[in-house]
Amino acid sequence: LPIPPATTSLSTGATRCGKRPGKAATDTQRHAIFPRKRWPMAQSLATRALRGVLWTGGSIAVQFAITLTFFKFLPPATMGQFQAALTLVLLLAFLGDLGMGAALVQLRQAEERHFSAAFWASAACGLILVTLAPLTGPLAARFTEDASAFERTFSPLAWVIPFAAASGTLRARLQRDLRFRALALVEVAASAAGALVGLGVLLGGGGIWSPILSAVSREAFHLIFLWLRSGWYPRFDCRFADLRQLLGFGLNTTGANIVNYLNNNLDYLFVLYFMGYETLGYYAFAYRCTMQPYSRVATAIARVSFPVFANVQDDTELLRRGYLKTIVSVALAAWPLLCGMLIFGEDII
Repeated sequence: LPIPPATTSLSTGATRCGKRPGKAATDTQRHAIFPRKRWPMAQSLATRALRGVLWTGGSIAVQFAITLTFFKFLPPATMGQFQAALTLVLLLAFLGDLGMGAALVQLRQAEERHFSAAFWASAACGLILVTLAPLTGPLAARFTEDASAFERTFSPLAWVIPFAAASGTLRARLQRDLRFRALALVEVAASAAGALVGLGVLLGGGGIWSPILSAVSREAFHLIFLWLRSGWYPRFDCRFADLRQLLGFGLNTTGANIVNYLNNNLDYLFVLYFMGYETLGYYAFAYRCTMQPYSRVATAIARVSFPVFANVQDDTELLRRGYLKTIVSVALAAWPLLCGMLIFGEDII
């Protein structure tokens, strides 16, 4: 996020004429730009955000490597079966989160009671969804070629949902404090731990259980590491008034995430329904090789930029310029990479 130079005035005309503003005017501008943070924090905001994105690159590399390993040593039909179950699990994970993490980040005056209410609500919703997995699985399995195989994969994989739901509140605490490096280290450590679990099961001949346990253990370690880094424990305080204050923004975010997720994953459902697990395995491999690096980078940038934008949500002009620069940065990073994959696709495979 760009930091306005001293010659840019938000409320006075002195600097526009080239005069150096006084101390009072400068302090006023600083507090107008970053009303919730001190100026030393604001001065290094862009640097910390960039470092957060770069640190997250380690997590992206680990996840991409373990994904390629599974596709290398497991049959395409097995990976297609895993991908079919994972698609439904991630959709339910959006429901379990309830958008509480995003609501806490954008809330101007978030207090302890808001975090406690959000934690218990999202954790309860995640547990309800995993409890209903024996009912949800058979309904979705009707659209697959092997219903029993889908149910055997979906039921254990559904434990990703409660871990991911509870992690949202803890992640929001670190995001509000702009602790991007801590978030990135948590991501790297959780990805590495999940990869070790998956590789151990794979070497032991676990078959499809290797990606399942890798995904579940990664989310479990993610929750544990977030808890350790944040040093926060929820109180037994869950008031409806606090939830109502959060759900207004949270449910809108959840709806937008679900629509976006369905838009990006409907192709998986069509391939599964008309062509089966094996074709879905090949398709998922090609899709992940091309889109996973881009989507992971975009997710990392979004997680860093959202709390930064929340700090300047009252300054429309600064928010607009920061958002446009973020979009341009993502495009400049992604387009050359995707064009290179298009040209050298056969050599990469």
